[in-house]
Amino acid sequence: MGNLSLLLLGAWVTAAGAATTPSTSGGMPCLSHRPSSQQLQSFDNLIFAQDYKNITSSVVIDTYVHIVASDNSERGGYLSAQTIEQQMKVLSDDFSSTGFSFRLIDTDYTINSNWAAGNDDLGMKQSLRKGQYSTLNLYYLGNVASKFSGFCTYPVQVSRDPATFYRDGCVQGAWTVPGRGTRFSLGRITTHEVGHWLFLIHTFEGGCNGGDQVDDTPAEASPASGCPEGRDTCSAPGVDPIHNHMDYTDDSCRTEFTRGQITRMQRSWEAYRQGK
Repeated sequence: MGNLSLLLLGAWVTAAGAATTPSTSGGMPCLSHRPSSQQLQSFDNLIFAQDYKNITSSVVIDTYVHIVASDNSERGGYLSAQTIEQQMKVLSDDFSSTGFSFRLIDTDYTINSNWAAGNDDLGMKQSLRKGQYSTLNLYYLGNVASKFSGFCTYPVQVSRDPATFYRDGCVQGAWTVPGRGTRFSLGRITTHEVGHWLFLIHTFEGGCNGGDQVDDTPAEASPASGCPEGRDTCSAPGVDPIHNHMDYTDDSCRTEFTRGQITRMQRSWEAYRQGK
């Protein structure tokens, strides 16, 4: 919950979070952090200086998937084409009400134990990234289960910093795809991270003061875990948005984006990625 500002520019997020195993974590360890107040203000200035209209027809986002495994086994993160197809279906279904859909252009495979462990993010992406700034690149790493579930970049004006172009994209653990048998393996970690790529902030940012810059997501004091129906941690109207894709609840619990979040994604797409 927040004022009418929309999300901007995100800086590169390092994979340096506390070690958390995905099956026992108290919450989903996403490493995408809230943009600074300066970044948010800069985005306000850009958005409100122009006349952006809501998208009335579907935007099809070209998507490349990069499988980065420690070896050529499923345990090492070498995901099958069928699994990637299932993951892309989850992503498209979750965004079906937003005006965005995703077209898988290609899937490539790399065996590199260093990259698969979450190291040398920029080097990996400089080698693997494809397409334009409007192109979604999804990276699935085979050996990061003890580090994070995922992280993704917010948009920037890439002409100012070419390295930021290469860093753009979403990184997920290979264990988060459908069929891996954990609380976070229905494929919705990718949905959450692509929400960041389309400029959404965690619903719990700012606690009860509201910090996700969207007016129709009730404030919550902290990330929710599991699927705690009726959880209400703030005195402001509305129970905690535990079913929102940008919270930390289980994959089976997260099912929705709000109208305000959809508008924010659409306007941000037009401002930062459309035609770029």
